[in-house]
Amino acid sequence: MQVRLGNRIAGIARRSLKVRLDYAFNERLSVGSNVLMASATTARGDENNQDAHGKVPGYAIVNLDGRYQVSSDIELFARANNLFDRQYANFGTLGRNAFAGVDQRFDPAKSGRE
Repeated sequence: MQVRLGNRIAGIARRSLKVRLDYAFNERLSVGSNVLMASATTARGDENNQDAHGKVPGYAIVNLDGRYQVSSDIELFARANNLFDRQYANFGTLGRNAFAGVDQRFDPAKSGRE
């Protein structure tokens, strides 16, 4: 495999975004949200970016949280991770799979919930 200048490094997204917003209703109650987004990456083993199965799709995740100060000594905190309950992959590798037969391949487009 020949890797050329300009090929994407495996496992590193070209674009990523992390945003956090908080709002305090008063001194005792606040809510917040964060969004994590990453563009598609190249799977490990596809360093020359030529394999048709070497792409790991991008993803976006939304998390919510809230805080309520009950007293000076007690604070309640709740968090909902992956609010929309989406499945995603943030890493991929090409090569032999000990769990699949010789002619089988992992297909990330078909690995979601059905």
